[in-house]
Amino acid sequence: MDWFDVADEATPHLLRNDYAKCEEIVRKALFEEPPSPFDHVLKSEFTNDPRDVAIEINAFVERESKQFAVGAIYTETNGFDINPDRWYFDLFAYQTDGGIEDTDWISNWQSDLWPECTLTGMEDLQQIYASNELGSEAAYLFSLLVVIQFQKLIYSARTYMNIGDIPVYSTGHDYSFIARC
Repeated sequence: MDWFDVADEATPHLLRNDYAKCEEIVRKALFEEPPSPFDHVLKSEFTNDPRDVAIEINAFVERESKQFAVGAIYTETNGFDINPDRWYFDLFAYQTDGGIEDTDWISNWQSDLWPECTLTGMEDLQQIYASNELGSEAAYLFSLLVVIQFQKLIYSARTYMNIGDIPVYSTGHDYSFIARC
């Protein structure tokens, strides 16, 4: 099964923030692939404290709210598969929530730049990305698991956010596999 088929199968579960089911679908597809050094991601997760992530997002929203009424937040990882030296996420704010159906609005943020937030806990996997050629279907599927781990982190942080009902969207750079919490 290719990446797009797996992502399509997982998307309904992603829309319900059911990350365990998303992971299950990706892992099932990976069992059909030959063993890979990327198998390490099956046991990896980000170790950032969700409360610290929430503090960062709260501070970002507080600053941006002084400029405009924030209607949505978007966060994405950097291109981690081609930048294994440091994994991080960026934050973007919008005056209006464009919704999950058509996400073209995400490229037109209104916020100022915010310092990148380093992601921790997958440094061993970063080394695997640095030492291996990408391109296999398994590598793409493992990358999808990394994105799901990031989305789980943002979802876990949501509990600690003081931003009211402002939706928070999350994914990896250049991924259309977008979660909303």
